[in-house]
Amino acid sequence: MPRPAGRIPIRALPGALVLLALLQPGGASGTPPPPYAPGVATESLDAELAKASAAAAAPLTAASLDEILREIANRKGAPLLVNFWASWCDPCVEELPDMATAETRFASRRLRIIGISCDLFVENNSRALRRKVAGVLAKARVLYPNFLYEGREDPLLEAFDMAGAIPLSILYDERGEEIRRWEGRVSLDEIDKALPAH
Repeated sequence: MPRPAGRIPIRALPGALVLLALLQPGGASGTPPPPYAPGVATESLDAELAKASAAAAAPLTAASLDEILREIANRKGAPLLVNFWASWCDPCVEELPDMATAETRFASRRLRIIGISCDLFVENNSRALRRKVAGVLAKARVLYPNFLYEGREDPLLEAFDMAGAIPLSILYDERGEEIRRWEGRVSLDEIDKALPAH
């Protein structure tokens, strides 16, 4: 069966992506990238980037599967949209501005969103990676919380019954029960139609 357009398989990540991650500063070796300006301490750069990220983008936290499941459970009482994405996934990045708009557009229906980044499937958790992911979120004006999933692929795929491609969005009702999922990019109209009437 052909997969829907606009999805990138996680299980069969192309070797080129892994190679790209290895060749980037701070790739699999974990070597930190050089400072952006000579004579500027890494600590002060990190502090400035942290301030900019906090002001311009979503909270970004590394999290295990248990922590992610706990976050989802803690958000019962209102509809929740969980969006699985990665910065190397073009359809995911193209979808982010709509995700950023959805929480505001559907505020009267109390929709909440969290993002689960799958970037650590390809790269190590480093300052360079966190800056890249935070930059993608800031550019899309995403303000909802995002989690960098730390762990093996299989437990995440099994816990959310994922076929293995992203973007994937799962909509839960206020009781925490799944009511809809979208494999591939989802539109604001589709979210609107799927949200419970309030």
